[in-house]
Amino acid sequence: MNILSKKKILSISFFVALFMGIVYGLLLFFYPQTLPRLVESTVWNAVLGIGSTFLLFFISSILFIIYKEVYSRVFVGLVAGVLFGLLFGSTYTMYVAPVGDIFLRLIQLLVIPLVFASLCLGIVNLGDVKKIGRIGGKTIVYYMGTTLLAITIGVVVANVIKPGTYMSKETKEEYVLKYQQEVETKTTQTQESQLAMTIGTALIEEQNLSEEEKKVFLEKYSKRIEEECQVSMEDSFSISQTLVNIVPKNPFQPLVNDDMLQVIFLSIMFGLLLAHIQQDKREILEKGIEGLNDTMMIFVTWVMKLAPWGVFALMAKIVSQVGFSILQSLFVYMLVVLSGLVLHMVIVYGSVLWLVARISIITFLKKIKSVILISFSTSSSCATIPVSMNCVEKEFNVTPTISSFVIPLGATINMDGTGLYQGVATIFIAQVYNIPLDIWGQLTIILTATLASIGTAGVPGVGIIILTMVLKSVNVPIEGIALIIGVDRVLDMCRTVLNVMGDLCASVVVQNSEWKREKK
Repeated sequence: MNILSKKKILSISFFVALFMGIVYGLLLFFYPQTLPRLVESTVWNAVLGIGSTFLLFFISSILFIIYKEVYSRVFVGLVAGVLFGLLFGSTYTMYVAPVGDIFLRLIQLLVIPLVFASLCLGIVNLGDVKKIGRIGGKTIVYYMGTTLLAITIGVVVANVIKPGTYMSKETKEEYVLKYQQEVETKTTQTQESQLAMTIGTALIEEQNLSEEEKKVFLEKYSKRIEEECQVSMEDSFSISQTLVNIVPKNPFQPLVNDDMLQVIFLSIMFGLLLAHIQQDKREILEKGIEGLNDTMMIFVTWVMKLAPWGVFALMAKIVSQVGFSILQSLFVYMLVVLSGLVLHMVIVYGSVLWLVARISIITFLKKIKSVILISFSTSSSCATIPVSMNCVEKEFNVTPTISSFVIPLGATINMDGTGLYQGVATIFIAQVYNIPLDIWGQLTIILTATLASIGTAGVPGVGIIILTMVLKSVNVPIEGIALIIGVDRVLDMCRTVLNVMGDLCASVVVQNSEWKREKK
């Protein structure tokens, strides 16, 4: 881009930003109730609205011109999204929200084929069943261990700071009344989703039915389906049921349900089978899978060009919905959760990275900054898979064989941040309700949260369900979820970052352990 074109862009950006500022100021002046007020005076509110809106759009434009890196532009989009959400509120952020939803859908669209292709190729290249088992064993042990440590850290920090003692009786009653309906709605939606999946499976099994026959079938088996649904909801968190659910009933089911564990199982099985057929026949399929993998990687680069605008829209939507009032009320609780996340990152990840790979936590954070921004804004470990795989391969020289196995598996079962959050939330709610928890109660929380976090793949509304299970395990009222659900979205963004960091750390650890083994 030459100087002349830059000047033209700056000029256009200036006038567009000024126009947006004037429009926003006029709306604040003539319709003061429709937008968030910055100050009490209507005139000064309009003036400040013009100035802040102008600066938001103009400075963002300048930064987009200056910075060429995706990371820098994503950061600009994140900051601009926060300011946009604060200035315009939910009324006007609804017009930009679809951009964020489209961005998320595009990432989700490429995740399944990318994971399938890369994992199949990795298995074929390994070719050794013992090596696959060794890498898988290391990965699972690592994830189980770090999740257990994360929950323990969360419980300890919550017991030390005691965030539940800072909430007044009036605030508790207000939040329970305000968010009780939302808790019930989310729980009901989760149950209905599970029921729909059960009904769908039952109908698939009963093939070639007419519409009338399907109606009779549903009426006849509706009670049984509901009973199975309840059993499924209870058993979905058990280790045995999780192992059973890994194996799909048909090859297309994981693709339809976005079940990552089943996709990984199919990919591994297909890769192993592919490695054992004749060379001439294998080459045809192998080239096809390589073509699919290369196509998806190009797709990743295209989607990432949309990332700054997608992150902008996502952050604007989130900030406009949450607001600052509830953040102030639950400041201590949020501080405990964030402190636990930071401690786990520094102590556990920092120690592991230094001992295994001689990488400091600061260096690690610098190299994965783009992944952090994407995971924070999307709140989805699965959506971050392509970016994570690309990052570890480029920045830490992790082979595609390792990254394609460790990171998708981690996105499914590695719940360090989520587990830590569950532990803190349970202790917080118990403290608010003045329910004492002895050492056995604390251990029950740690064990239940660890097992539940691992055994919940593919269940919609997983956060609420996991917390419900943990609360029931120590007899803490589940209506206490209403106390924290208002800030759940914000903390979800933060704990997702820790989850994704754990996946990246695991890939580095496994890769370095394989290098050391090869040297011997």
